[in-house]
Amino acid sequence: MSEQYLVGSELLGLTSNKDKDYFIFDDSMNEDYKMVTDKETHIDYFYRKTAFFNKICNFEIDFKQELRIYSVLYQYDIDIIGQDFPLVFHVLNHKQDFLNFLNYVVSADVCGFGAFTRKRGTQNSYCVKEIYHIAYLTYILKNNSTTLTQQQKTIIQTIHDRQMPLSFLDELKAEILNLK
Repeated sequence: MSEQYLVGSELLGLTSNKDKDYFIFDDSMNEDYKMVTDKETHIDYFYRKTAFFNKICNFEIDFKQELRIYSVLYQYDIDIIGQDFPLVFHVLNHKQDFLNFLNYVVSADVCGFGAFTRKRGTQNSYCVKEIYHIAYLTYILKNNSTTLTQQQKTIIQTIHDRQMPLSFLDELKAEILNLK
């Protein structure tokens, strides 16, 4: 089996994890991406072709086509993923690209900012879990570092646990729009 790299909430040190996520480079696939879930172990395996992942890391693929991977790409920063990850990637080397991505997320009402998600969220008055990725990336860009403050880590955990009030989206949107 190819080498696998821990990603997701466990990598980030979040608690209340229901599964583990691993990333695997697999150049033998016909497609650029696949996900496999082991129902017994609750492990999700995310497979990517190396060349395609390199294109993602260099923003050579339009983030409008690959919203999901761009929203979690910060995890592959060598300072976060570590683990002898074979590709050296730094979020801050692509700061403008990530700023463009976050501004698109806000302006196009996607990744939790859209009307559908707000409506769905208002049923329980909490942000959807996936927003923690947008917040994490926002904090990296705001801090100009992959190291988050304790307060930011608490916010990320609260979002992950689906306990962050929906009103937080307005605060996060303002933070994104103030990034430079």
